[in-house]
Amino acid sequence: MDRLFCLIACTATVLLSCVGDLSASDKIPDGQLQSQWRRPVSIALLDGGRILAVGNRDSGSISLVTTAPLLLAGKEPLESAPEAGAYSNTGVDSYGSNVITTPGMSSQGLRQIPFAEYNIADRLSSMTVLPDGRHLLVTDSAKNELLLLSFEGDTLSVRARLGVPDDPFHVIATSSKECIVTSRWGRAVSKISIDLGSDSPLELRACRSLPCEAGLATTVPGTDQIVVADAFGGNLMLLRLEDLAVESSRDVPGHAIRGLTWSARHDGLVVVQQTINPLARTESDDIHWGMLATSVVRVLIRDALLDPEADLLRSSLLIHLSRPGNGAADPAGYVELNDEDQRAFVLSQARDELVQIPGTHRPDRFLPLGRGPSAMIPLPDSPVLVVSNRFDDTLTVINTESMAVTRTFSLGPSPSPGPAESGEALFYSGSLSLDGWLSCHSCHTDGHASGILADTKGDLTFGAPKRVPSLLGTAGTGPWGWTGHFAELDDQIRSSITSTMHGRGAAAREQMVSDLKAYLVSLSPAPPAHDVESGEELGALIEEGRKVFASRTCASCHRDEVFTTAGVFDVGLIDENGHREFNPPSLRGVGRRTRYLHDGRAKTLRDLFTKYQHPRETRMSEDEVEALVAFLKSL
Repeated sequence: MDRLFCLIACTATVLLSCVGDLSASDKIPDGQLQSQWRRPVSIALLDGGRILAVGNRDSGSISLVTTAPLLLAGKEPLESAPEAGAYSNTGVDSYGSNVITTPGMSSQGLRQIPFAEYNIADRLSSMTVLPDGRHLLVTDSAKNELLLLSFEGDTLSVRARLGVPDDPFHVIATSSKECIVTSRWGRAVSKISIDLGSDSPLELRACRSLPCEAGLATTVPGTDQIVVADAFGGNLMLLRLEDLAVESSRDVPGHAIRGLTWSARHDGLVVVQQTINPLARTESDDIHWGMLATSVVRVLIRDALLDPEADLLRSSLLIHLSRPGNGAADPAGYVELNDEDQRAFVLSQARDELVQIPGTHRPDRFLPLGRGPSAMIPLPDSPVLVVSNRFDDTLTVINTESMAVTRTFSLGPSPSPGPAESGEALFYSGSLSLDGWLSCHSCHTDGHASGILADTKGDLTFGAPKRVPSLLGTAGTGPWGWTGHFAELDDQIRSSITSTMHGRGAAAREQMVSDLKAYLVSLSPAPPAHDVESGEELGALIEEGRKVFASRTCASCHRDEVFTTAGVFDVGLIDENGHREFNPPSLRGVGRRTRYLHDGRAKTLRDLFTKYQHPRETRMSEDEVEALVAFLKSL
């Protein structure tokens, strides 16, 4: 039935998209870049490396940058950067770039580097370039579309749009004639053919539903297979490219996989991720020595990856990025250099640093960047590495020979941040924690959850790790904490900063708490795992499940539109410290969770009612369980 949902989602959106506007994209007039939050998340090279394309998430725009000034800046020492105020807010500098001093940015007067910016999407989630270097593929997570863009005569235009399942997360080109799109909330992967000579160059060839929210994807060189990672947890799926059949599905320790690529050096799959140890405590010593959280690069060897029966970890290489004094939280991306030192680089998004990994596999350099580094790319035939910074709307230019930041360029003017914008930057920042070992995102991946357990003293005790809850739709679901200890969201935030993360000078400033609350309140609940409009048969089953929900008194704990209550209840469970009464979590988006109950003992909703007979040894028939699960997945 899940496969049917995938096909319905693809077909419905395709029909809507085929009649869409395929005209040239909306170019912002030269010298008139808008003041807006861009939030760059992706970088690609066009035209043989002459042009750098930067994909901006929030504005949905693509900034085009000639790489000549970046190469020049990469060779100049930082000391030669212009003094503050050396540039006016109009005109063109010696690099051929528009010049401004952007509000809300560094007082150094950053050069505005793009020569053009195009409004492409509502919310750009990923971008890649085709082998010809003249075409871009872009995903729009707001409109659930894949876009094919053409770069001709230094002009970017939209060639075609194609609907894909909900929330496209990542696009990769498997060849000049084919690409793969993963859809996070759609729990799907789509194969799309590309015919640049056709009037309808994009065509859906296959669509496969997956057992989890789909995240990053990469090809396996020399095979007809791809790997797709869980967007939140540590699941890796090996798929046959021909029909997208899942050949294996295995977990690796950790979660939040934000780097997935093939290493030519190791001939293996590189997985960059965060880990949380449920046996450690959120105390200063456990954080400082890396017992609680750590950032890793894991290389899975080809033979083990391709053999579904092999032990993935036995022959793998594990590189710890963190060390006492520097947690290197929230690692992302991976770039290998072909130099004699066999170096590689990873971004620490929470520490705002570039981590250098030499051939010894022991990180030895941590280079400061802008806020929230999001993507990086080496420029061809040069020592220059360019990094985009999500929360600064900037590009950082690095000389990898001297390991120095040589210049920072602005992507355009940005407005002054409001509380929610400031709160988002704080949510992803390691500055709240001791030595940058973790951010809020480290446990609550993109605000959601991955089923991990953590011993955070949220129940006022240690020794009974609890499942990390999703924060999507957290507004109005109080009290907070598994034992309902925090009546106000502000109190929960304050406690998380001071007693869980242990940042230097741990007293949480009220403005910080207020901004984080504004961001959390802005987060919508996770969408239903089942679409209530997906068919008559499912609709009838959901309605039957609604009746079971009422007759089995589920609503006595999970009430009203938020499906929770303010009290605590004894539902027949007890934790390691003797706690018997728990606050019921909201059921909105419950079908998107991978573990259930306070300690994650139930792996599926079905297990919750059949194996654990929740609540308090309630016995239901098979028909009741099937209907109730369908109803819960529709919330």
